[in-house]
Amino acid sequence: MSLSLTDLNAAVGGTAVAAAAPTGYNGDIGKISLHKPTDYVSDFGKIVLSANNSVLNVAATIRWITYVAQGMPDTITALTEEHLSVIIPRAIRMIARMRVYAVLSSAAVHIVYRLADTVTLDAIAAGLISERTVNEMYAMLTGSAEAEAKIAEQAHLIMLSFFANAIHRKQQDGHSWFTDDTTRRGTNTNRCCDVAGAMKRSFTTWMVNMQQGHDGNHHISDQSLYDVCDALTGVVEATFLSGGANPPQYEGLPVGGMALHKVVVIGEAATDRWPTGQLGKAALIVGIDMATSMISNICMKLKVKGAHLVSANGSKLADVIKETELSRDALTSLNSCLQSVISVSKGYVTEAGIYVEETHKSFDSHASRLSGKVANGTSLAKAVASATPHTEAIAEAVKTMISDVATAFASAAAITNGSNAPLVAADEVADVDLDSVTVEVGVSNSDRMMTAMMAGGLGAGTSGP
Repeated sequence: MSLSLTDLNAAVGGTAVAAAAPTGYNGDIGKISLHKPTDYVSDFGKIVLSANNSVLNVAATIRWITYVAQGMPDTITALTEEHLSVIIPRAIRMIARMRVYAVLSSAAVHIVYRLADTVTLDAIAAGLISERTVNEMYAMLTGSAEAEAKIAEQAHLIMLSFFANAIHRKQQDGHSWFTDDTTRRGTNTNRCCDVAGAMKRSFTTWMVNMQQGHDGNHHISDQSLYDVCDALTGVVEATFLSGGANPPQYEGLPVGGMALHKVVVIGEAATDRWPTGQLGKAALIVGIDMATSMISNICMKLKVKGAHLVSANGSKLADVIKETELSRDALTSLNSCLQSVISVSKGYVTEAGIYVEETHKSFDSHASRLSGKVANGTSLAKAVASATPHTEAIAEAVKTMISDVATAFASAAAITNGSNAPLVAADEVADVDLDSVTVEVGVSNSDRMMTAMMAGGLGAGTSGP
């Protein structure tokens, strides 16, 4: 979408007068935080609120953007094409943001602002274009199918940025974004862009462009941003208002009384990562794979009977999770069932050398919640690798671990997903007789045989007892 100065001047000087650009929506004003340092946005990142300091004033914010683009002059300054090239993309994003805030407000989710990121109407009284020019600009930026498509594209990216910024604030002591780290692989800022899923590359570029990552949502208070993410994912259900003279509509259809997260559907890449620390589907599958890898690694060193059924149940559970659209309750229950096993397996596979830390950040972060279990897994891996004389202790530890994994897999398979049916049908879950599981520690495995097994691709780990 482009807008030339010639077209804008023609519209301003024409006989048909555009309707007034919107001045706000329902929202709440917040206060500056005093309990921690606050970083600030650029002048372009500031917004203007309505007279009662409660809602985003789109028309006034476009005037502010124009004022900044013109160099914040002391007198009325004529617009140039260069000015417009700076103004238009920012104006489109502000219009898209207003649309998103309006949708949230229709579900009683109101933005609470940081006063430090706002400017007053008095601050832009001089050196600005006329109200007529702002209205004509708004009309031209919203008056076509092409324009609406551009706004919708920006609105989608803004909603993804809610999650990226919220996760970043949670993990980085309240800092909204580190722009220099956005494209730097391995940094937490770059990993936050994973909320865009397959769109990560373009989303990462967008977050850098015009300092969107840092400035875009900076005016939203921490708790308000978390509340928005809760509502968009259904962690806390927000419902569209119903009744009244103008009942809310979305995509041309009435949505009064419907849940926000079921109408405005954000991709799984974002919803699976919120709240922070919760494993999404992909990371749950990684956790299950690590648990089965732990069993496989042990079975290469110790003679274990009955463990193959546990691994089979784990594989089946992972397949079902991959193919099923999980409800929020089911996802939370899966996290609860598998937390302990995931932590133990993290300690084991890392110590055994069959997993490299930082490969799956969400898996690492989630596993670290139970540091004691991670330590247990690390100790188990060391014991298995060293094959100390305390063979009975090693065998018992292995049997206990297998019992824990089997129980966790069985509990997870029995979780219901919005119905009475379990995730995995009961007749598809092998019945593991834990009493029949035995572990034997021998001394017959030679270094040569273990080395040959490793070289043959049967697994990875410490060679030789």
